[in-house]
Formats: sequence, C-alpha cells, structure tokens
Amino acid sequence: MAIESRGNGRYYYRKRRIGRRVLSEYIGGGVYAELAAKLDDNDRHKKAQAMAAFRQQCDEQDTTDREIDELCEFVQATTDAMLLITGHHHHKRQWRKQRDHRKSIAAGV
Repeated sequence: MAIESRGNGRYYYRKRRIGRRVLSEYIGGGVYAELAAKLDDNDRHKKAQAMAAFRQQCDEQDTTDREIDELCEFVQATTDAMLLITGHHHHKRQWRKQRDHRKSIAAGV
C-alpha cells in the first residue's frame, strides 16, 4: 500500500490478496491519495496495537493457567499423601479406607 508515481502524477493503490493473486485497487491521486494513504496507515497501526494487546493478554492467560495447573498438582499430591497417611488405598481409581485385618482375625471373621 503505497503511493506510486506513474507518469507525471502520484496515485494511491491499495493492494489486496485474493487466494494467490494480488489485486491492485486504484484509490485516487493527489491530495486524496495522500489522505487515503494516511488513513490506511492509521488503520494498520491500530490493528497492530490491537494484536499486540491481544498477544499480551494471551501470554498473561497462559501464565495464569500454568500457575493454576501447578496449584492443582500440589493440592492433588497433598491430598494423596494425607489419604495414604490415614490408611486409605486406591481401588479401581477410588480411594477406600483400608480394612484392619488384625481386628477381623481376632474377632474370628
């Protein structure tokens, strides 16, 4: 997107890509061309700022997600440790209280 000199005049052409082809769209010449070029440049700058803000927001969200994952892992490890200490065991992906075989043998069961 630039002002092009053709012959004795300066003209503004806006380039667009459609598939593999680049389409050159005539916008105007003279003062109108300068104004259109500045407006397009301003739009491009605003889009770049919006994309930068979006990328920063995504990076912050990724950081927050990693912190939450670390916290979940810590809570899971702490829970597993406490259940093991209190005499529980895994049975078919569930925590179950372990039976005390000594009591059942003493009771004759």
